[in-house]
Amino acid sequence: PRVGYYYASGTVTATAQLIEGTEKLDAHSALMRHMAGREETFTEDQARGVAFLAIRVRSLSAKAKKH
Repeated sequence: PRVGYYYASGTVTATAQLIEGTEKLDAHSALMRHMAGREETFTEDQARGVAFLAIRVRSLSAKAKKH
């Protein structure tokens, strides 16, 4: 019988930036539109307990091996 291993790995170099202000409210609305399929407008108070990060990827590599 053939015996082997499967593996997958990835490496990412990126920076993350906290989104705040009206951009945060827009991101919250966009997420609701994407996930729930409906339009919502959020206030600063409603969005206070939520954080959004912009992740800017500089490089990405991945590999996999299946036996």
